[in-house]
Amino acid sequence: MIPIEGKLAISTVPMILRILSEPTVVVTFKGYAPVVQAENSSDGSKGMLFIGSKSLTEGIEPLRARNGGRFTSLVIRLHKESAERYAKYVVEEVTKVYS
Repeated sequence: MIPIEGKLAISTVPMILRILSEPTVVVTFKGYAPVVQAENSSDGSKGMLFIGSKSLTEGIEPLRARNGGRFTSLVIRLHKESAERYAKYVVEEVTKVYS
């Protein structure tokens, strides 16, 4: 079991994330939750990105399909639509990353 450490907090401020793994599950107080490991391109921090929400799935799925069915190596710009706790995620493909 993977402990829930290093969870990436998504806010209304867009962040560029590189997905580093294929999905796995972690145990939460609600049961199992799907996660991927991701890296924040702005500061190099790494952590878990919970991917179970419908809006995140709808944004990532077309990108995953174009990536041969894989999450690993996807680069996305991600933020929430608003500061509401259950606001939808906004996912955009990033085709060029500047270091």
